[in-house]
Amino acid sequence: MGANDLLALLAASIWLLVESVAMANDAVITKLCNHIQLISDHAVDATDMERRLACGDDKNPPWSDVPANQAKLFLSSFLQGRGYYHPRFTSVGLHLEVQLGEVTLVHEISTQGAPQSLMISRYWQPPGQPLKPSLLDNLEDWVRSELKATGYPCPTVSSRANTDTGDITLLIATGPKQLITAIEAEDVPGVNLSAMRRNDAFHLGDEFNNNWLGLTANRLTAKDLLLSTHFLARCSVEGATVIQKAIPGLPRQATAGVGYNTERGPLLRATLQNSRLDSNASSYTLNLQLSQRLQNFTAKSEWYLRRTPGRFHLAPLLQVQRNDENSYEAQSGKIRVAPASTYDSSVYGLAFTYGPAIEQVRTRRGDGPAYSHIVALEGEVRFMTHDFEYFHPTPRSGYAFGLASTSATTALGSDADFQRLAIDGQALLNIRDLAPPLLVLGVRGSAASTIIGAGPAHLAALPPTYRHFLGSAANLRGFARGALPTRGQGALTAAYLGMEARLAAGLPAGLQPLIFYDLGKTGRASLQMDRPLYYAPGIGLRWQSPLGSLRLTAARGMVAKASTEERRGLERWVFYFSFGEEF
Repeated sequence: MGANDLLALLAASIWLLVESVAMANDAVITKLCNHIQLISDHAVDATDMERRLACGDDKNPPWSDVPANQAKLFLSSFLQGRGYYHPRFTSVGLHLEVQLGEVTLVHEISTQGAPQSLMISRYWQPPGQPLKPSLLDNLEDWVRSELKATGYPCPTVSSRANTDTGDITLLIATGPKQLITAIEAEDVPGVNLSAMRRNDAFHLGDEFNNNWLGLTANRLTAKDLLLSTHFLARCSVEGATVIQKAIPGLPRQATAGVGYNTERGPLLRATLQNSRLDSNASSYTLNLQLSQRLQNFTAKSEWYLRRTPGRFHLAPLLQVQRNDENSYEAQSGKIRVAPASTYDSSVYGLAFTYGPAIEQVRTRRGDGPAYSHIVALEGEVRFMTHDFEYFHPTPRSGYAFGLASTSATTALGSDADFQRLAIDGQALLNIRDLAPPLLVLGVRGSAASTIIGAGPAHLAALPPTYRHFLGSAANLRGFARGALPTRGQGALTAAYLGMEARLAAGLPAGLQPLIFYDLGKTGRASLQMDRPLYYAPGIGLRWQSPLGSLRLTAARGMVAKASTEERRGLERWVFYFSFGEEF
């Protein structure tokens, strides 16, 4: 046996001894490869690429033999990405042992140069987490985002960290707060640039807010006016210039999607849209929705007729629909031509429409006339704060509400005389305004009444689609879809209030448990409520999957101020599962 063989045998013996000592001390050994092992108090995950960079790659001859110094350099970077800043390297022959030591945890975050409006304590997750370069990057990005949302378009942010104590210091230079003084936008072929500006959630002279620029971009892409767009800022002593970059894409887009929920079964939605019919960016949208309970085809358009395009437009609509509910089955067709407009302040947006509509309703099952010809004036106003709209994919703050009315009269040729009034709204509160949100409280509600004349003839002339039903995931969880009122003929008045608390962070895989409490009442007369009070406490779970939001809820329907007969069949558990719907 030669000297080299003896050295190799000695190295192998020492290697086995080190492993034995490590195992005796309850240490965990992670073998990256045959000649590199990591020793710590828990296993360390490594990707195949990381293993090849440290150990070499036999399939890649130039990288098949990694020098020890190169391996140590990579391993140092590899371990820092997991919070280990003080590893000890020990070479035993051709073998390399790495004692990882303790993970450095984030202890305290402080700032230098931050404005009073920046509350770093809102970013609550880092303390107690491993100090990683990616954590520092995320922290810097969050601070920049917060500053850009509060009037500072061009901040500089850097960080330094003490790897012994876990303390982080953010070095911030905000520059002055600035107003938006100019907008520069790239040309979109065939479209007047001023037509794009009607989607702006900001105005010249507003304090700079990068979130509202992002909201504007979201609106433009959601309407398929642009395939992709984003905004940059250029700062000067005069103020901030907003620069819009855009990729137009094709004006005509077709989309399709599928889903499921336990109330309507499988769901199919298909949309065809042309968002640039002319230089004013007039548009049409064809939408088809199919499910067991509801089949709907809607064709609508936005026509901007003025030479200088603003927000005022005509909104013609054609709708064909079939409802197959527990209490009724009806087919309807509607045509409406209404003027419409929108408005945005620096904190909220408004949408308004009002005009004549003609509708034919055929009632195949349930109360109401077999055929109804409805001539009415329909109006709607929608109000929504910018933060509610901006954070809609991950609801956390803001509020929205709407007012709607339908007035039908026999004087215009309608078969029924009635006025339908409805209001709905919802509000969300991010407790302590944390980032990301930890606990989100929500309130939503609606109230509606159909006002008719006295006497049974007026009620008999009213189609079921203009009566009110409660019970579903949309308005009163804990009761089957459309189960209230129990008589099945529909109510002339209905109201609903729901409250929800959702844990939005802190659990693995992004799971978000929630609790809720819903209340509802119905009334057989216009603008009046009957005695029974329906309520439903419940629990649920939300998960923002790569395919969309999933919700699972379980609620117990209960009835107060009601007789035994009125309670029969209602007080039970109702389970619900869905894709896509949000609180």
